[in-house]
Amino acid sequence: VGSNAGVSRWTGGGFETLIDGSLLPRPMVYSLYSDRHEQLWVGTRGGLARVSADRPQPLIIDAIGQPQINDLVEQGDRLWVASSAGLHLVEGGEVTAVALDGAAPAARVLLLDRDQQLWVGSQSGLYRQQGDAFALVGEAALDRTFVTGLRQLADGRLIVGTYDQGMAVGRPGQWRWYGSADGLLSDSVFHLGISEDYLWVSHPDGFYRIRLTELGNDVLRPEALLRDTGDNPKRSRLRCCNGAGQNKGIISDDSYWLPSLGGAVRIPIASEAEQPPTVQLLSLPNGPLPAEAIALQTLPRDLDLRYGAVDFRAADQLRYRYRLRGYEQTWVDAGTRRQAIYTNLPKGDFVFEVQARRLHGTWGPISAVDVNAVPVLLETWYAQSVMALLALMLTSLVIRWRMGRLQRQKLALESVVTERTQALKQANLRLQDLNQELITASITDSLTGLRNRRQLREQIEPMLQRLAEQAHPEARAMGLVLLDIDHFKRINDAHGHAAGDAVLTEVAAVIRRLTVAEDLCLRWGGEEFLVVRPLITIGALAKLADGLRVAIGQIEVAPLSAGEVRASVGCFAFLPESRASFLHWQKALSLADYALYAAKSAGRDRTAEVELLQPALLAVDLALTAEQVREWIDQGAAELRWHPSPMPSAKENR
Repeated sequence: VGSNAGVSRWTGGGFETLIDGSLLPRPMVYSLYSDRHEQLWVGTRGGLARVSADRPQPLIIDAIGQPQINDLVEQGDRLWVASSAGLHLVEGGEVTAVALDGAAPAARVLLLDRDQQLWVGSQSGLYRQQGDAFALVGEAALDRTFVTGLRQLADGRLIVGTYDQGMAVGRPGQWRWYGSADGLLSDSVFHLGISEDYLWVSHPDGFYRIRLTELGNDVLRPEALLRDTGDNPKRSRLRCCNGAGQNKGIISDDSYWLPSLGGAVRIPIASEAEQPPTVQLLSLPNGPLPAEAIALQTLPRDLDLRYGAVDFRAADQLRYRYRLRGYEQTWVDAGTRRQAIYTNLPKGDFVFEVQARRLHGTWGPISAVDVNAVPVLLETWYAQSVMALLALMLTSLVIRWRMGRLQRQKLALESVVTERTQALKQANLRLQDLNQELITASITDSLTGLRNRRQLREQIEPMLQRLAEQAHPEARAMGLVLLDIDHFKRINDAHGHAAGDAVLTEVAAVIRRLTVAEDLCLRWGGEEFLVVRPLITIGALAKLADGLRVAIGQIEVAPLSAGEVRASVGCFAFLPESRASFLHWQKALSLADYALYAAKSAGRDRTAEVELLQPALLAVDLALTAEQVREWIDQGAAELRWHPSPMPSAKENR
């Protein structure tokens, strides 16, 4: 036995000094371990010493320093030491500090399991040996708790005691936690011991045991063997069972030995478990309890019961709970209160139940008394039947009156709804017409009646997609015809804007006359017009373009005669592709514009057609400029054709 004065030995009738504390690093002995060489290792509050048969004088292990030695265990030829400075290894006369997952927390307890694997309980979690290293077990709760005890059951499960979190039973990844809410007498575990049938547990206020067969149940039923809360001044100096760790308890001579502040405590392991207290139902406020059931015959039905249990050793540790079965299912935790009060109870038959236990102990047997809440007159079945009949008759009258009123309101409402529905329908039709007019106006040129650029933006991509999906490429070319009225400014200047507007209107009429329904005809801006024909062969495009030019030359608008209104036309045809069709369209429009520019530059009243001899050029990722088109023509990648041909030599600015 280690004490504040060294090491003592039990002789059967008392203790004798084995090692005087003055010979140790510190006189206060905190842990003891006997190795396989029959050497006794003495851990103190400030260092480690070794005593052997051939050297009774303690050998102080200076290399370990002066930490508090908490636990020791052998693993083959190696001795592991848990201390306040961390984990140390004593091997071959050398002492080595061993890190725990890269840290050095204070090590408290050691366990060598059946597989010769070392477990280390520290003040900051549980570690498991993995080769020459140690790692946290990976359980969130165990990785941050203060471990105070480690034991292994016969089936291989571990029991981990903690300083303030109860204890865990199981294996890595399969832990079952127990605390005071699950039956433990305390959330603190100081020492764990295992015998054939029981798990023995010491805690700050005493000592109890649990049958091993219960470990794994949802709720444990511990048997208290010793209580010592220290509240009694005459007992506070004893305080069993102080100290946490593997060395803080041992079974010997059919007794369990535990440390206390006043010496060693010996408890026979065959001791009977402490019996829980039994509650006595004492009285009602106005007298003793009746021999049979308590009858509540008047309103309000209030119940006031007094109860109590007798305990001559620890009356201040008694705790109570009660419930009124039939009225409530859960127990009311009354603490130390010995009175139960219920107010305004309903009628019915109930059972009042009460239990007591000592602090952190198991609940004792239930004491019960019947409670009969007698119904008053208005609560009897015949009184309630009469009231129900009257209520039914009144309800019937109210319902009939209410139904008639609702029917009248329904007819009036239906009439109003019909009128307003019809009005709303007319308003919706008018709104649809107005919306359609607005849509048409937003995409129509007000002077010529042709569509504008907005219509093109909305329709061009769907049109390109449809063409890209055509089965025969020769039937899905898209043609672009871009025409511009020649010398339109001269017409406005010479004859006025009214004449110019009339010319624009007639040009639009010519375009409508020579195009088909599938064509998209637009006033492109000013005196420019654009015709998009979605289905045309490349050879027929020039014929359409030049036909428009010729027809415009025949326009007669007062005061202009035939031949005074002329136009220059540029056209281009291409095959839309399913991918990048819109990009191709923009480049195609630029090529048609280039053709128009060429017609203007060649003397006006011309139709110019650009044909790409290498259609893949449309997919080239570059900005298309007039210089680029001229370069393609010069290189033979594109060709510029004229209608009528050949191209005249005279050139004018556009």
